[in-house]
Amino acid sequence: MNQSAAGKGCAEDQGTSALRWWALGLAATAIFSSYYESDAIGPIADLLGRQRHFNQSQIGDLTAVISLPNIALALINGMLIDRYGAARITLWAALIGFVGAVLTAIGTPYEVMWIGRFVFGASEGAIFISLIAGLAQWFSRSGIALATAVFLSLARVGSFSLDNSP
Repeated sequence: MNQSAAGKGCAEDQGTSALRWWALGLAATAIFSSYYESDAIGPIADLLGRQRHFNQSQIGDLTAVISLPNIALALINGMLIDRYGAARITLWAALIGFVGAVLTAIGTPYEVMWIGRFVFGASEGAIFISLIAGLAQWFSRSGIALATAVFLSLARVGSFSLDNSP
C-alpha cells in the first residue's frame, strides 16, 4: 500500500469514528425517548383516576400491556432485522411507535389508550433490538462495550427523567 492510500484510509477511519459516535447519540436519544414514554403511566396514574375515571385495574393494565407484544415478537423482530436491516426496521418501528404514542395520548375511551400502549409496546421491542444491531455494525471492532453501556445507561436516564419531571 502506498503512502497516499494509507493516509486516505486514516482520514476515512477518523470520519467513520466521528459518524459512529453520532449514530450512538441518535440511538441513545431514541431509546431515551422510548423508555420515557413506556414508563409514562406511573407518574400520571392519579390524573388518569381523577380526570378520566380509570380504576386501579385499568391503570395497572396500561402499565403491563406494553410488555405483552414482546413476549412473542422479540424473536420475530430479530428475524426481520436480520432480513431487512437494522436501519429499515428502526424507521418502521419508530413510525409504529409514534402511532401508538398518539393513540395513548388521545386515550379516550380507555380502549383507545390500551391499544396505543399495546402498539407502542410492539414497536419498542423492535426498536430496541434494531438499535442494538445497528450499534453492533458501527462499533463492530472496538468500542462496542462502551457504546452498549452508553446506550443502556441513557435508556434508564429516560425512565429516571420521567420519574423526576414535574
